[in-house]
Amino acid sequence: DGDGRSDGEEVLAGTDPLQAGTTAVAQISGPMSQVGAVGIGATLDGSGSSGSGALQYEWTLSAAPGRSAQLIGVPLGTAASVVFAPDSPGTYEIALVVTDD
Repeated sequence: DGDGRSDGEEVLAGTDPLQAGTTAVAQISGPMSQVGAVGIGATLDGSGSSGSGALQYEWTLSAAPGRSAQLIGVPLGTAASVVFAPDSPGTYEIALVVTDD
């Protein structure tokens, strides 16, 4: 889509990593396309993100399958890395927003 990132990163991250009004860039690494089996946690790592100041992280579940009891929009964590364990088979979207001071 002309923004310099692969569309795969955007789809797997569940959000556009560049946020308007900030110089921070979110970079997610980890098993994004295959989080794992139901009930098994996988670490999602945003420590490759960059910015001009101290970074702040906000991980949020932005989509889950209909059978999931996971709540959309509820923060998953504010650290550079989080562990996510799906509770139902299906596709999940996890957003990472990184801001800097």
